[in-house]
Amino acid sequence: MTPYPDAANLSPADRLRELTRLLAAGLLRLALPAPHSDNSVPAEPSEFRTNDLAVPPQKSVTVHAG
Repeated sequence: MTPYPDAANLSPADRLRELTRLLAAGLLRLALPAPHSDNSVPAEPSEFRTNDLAVPPQKSVTVHAG
């Protein structure tokens, strides 16, 4: 079978076979452990970074009257 056969060209038995193949692949995927990532654990609300666009910018240029 091709990875994504056209269902219009499949017999009822072939459709059932493709459906069971897809369901089995999904079950195997669910059974595998998730890949470890530093971003996999949600941060505590106090650890959220501020949105830089929502913070007023600090003046970077200083003008001295002289």
